Amino acid sequence: MTAAMPGAGDDPWPVPAIDGDDFTRTVATLGATAEAAAGDAGRGTAPELGRFAIVACFVGRFDDSARYAQILADRARAVDDAAALARAELASGIRALFLGEHTAARAYLARAIPPRTAPRHGPESYAAAVGAEVELYNGDDELAHALALATVKAAERDGDVLALTSAQLVAGLAAARLGQAIAARVSLRAAIDTAVDARDARSLMRAVEAIGLLEGDGASPALALRLLTAAGRHRRRLDLARPNELARRVALRLGELRYALGDSPFEEGAHAGQQLALNDAAALAHQSVDP
Repeated sequence: MTAAMPGAGDDPWPVPAIDGDDFTRTVATLGATAEAAAGDAGRGTAPELGRFAIVACFVGRFDDSARYAQILADRARAVDDAAALARAELASGIRALFLGEHTAARAYLARAIPPRTAPRHGPESYAAAVGAEVELYNGDDELAHALALATVKAAERDGDVLALTSAQLVAGLAAARLGQAIAARVSLRAAIDTAVDARDARSLMRAVEAIGLLEGDGASPALALRLLTAAGRHRRRLDLARPNELARRVALRLGELRYALGDSPFEEGAHAGQQLALNDAAALAHQSVDP
């Protein structure tokens, strides 16, 4: 499925919200349309190039992402298409985020957001949400929290559900790391609700994973293990990549949980988590952050 988002003219800002049942087909379709657009220079700054340049990051196809983003950027500069160029910069910023290249990610994302006096072109809310995530992975929790809260407001204004979910997740994680437990629960509950409403399996899986990471900091190691292993199973099922820094944090947390629980309880809990359907894991995560 594709979330409808506002944009310029008949070229809306279309980052796909991925329904779990349609994920493989969606990625294949986006790849095919991007390849057709790349081979037809007469189509100019075709939005398919930007769409797939972003989605290719989600599934770890970083060379493809770089290729389509570069094609789009070159064409956008040739015709002075600021909106298309911003989408190419956003794709490059997301790629850099996944690869752990945070300085480069900041530079790309800054160029994806227009000056206040310039016309809005669609991707700025999502670019801001990704920028907040960069700061979270880079360890600046206060800046990540502030950026995420500002992005929540912008995404609600723009009707950008993917930016909204991403910003809510970062706001929740950053708030928890800052010791703001109630604010963290509010943001993380909202992220699950937004992802469910959008039928976006990727965002829902990310929310489950985020809450699993937080639970490991508290008194619920068994719950953390179930949520993290459920999220891991659905990442593999949907063939979704993890940003390098997130992968490091998840691996570290799983090691801590094995030490805390012991080998046999860890294996039993991991097996239980891997049996959870995504919606069931999300319901368990939601319950864990309820008041």
